Amino acid sequence: MLRATKSIKQKIPHNNDLDSMMSVFTKMINQSIKIGLKNNCSTLKRLSTLAYYDLDSQGLVTSYKLNAVSQACGILSRRELPLAKARGFLLP
Repeated sequence: MLRATKSIKQKIPHNNDLDSMMSVFTKMINQSIKIGLKNNCSTLKRLSTLAYYDLDSQGLVTSYKLNAVSQACGILSRRELPLAKARGFLLP
């Protein structure tokens, strides 16, 4: 079966505000990952309770903080999956 794919090329102008906001968001994710690794947690509820007030110093809206914690939780849980398989906790 052959699938047709259509692609569009767009030129997006450079936006310094967006770059700085994405840089802050990346720092928030990294800070959340550090908190998760330090406290050995990868569940969303536990990580959000640990990292939320620590991220409050960035001065961004709540949705950005929660989204950064959610991204960090996904990264941490993907990191633990191979470890669990190696320890024999998960079936192949």
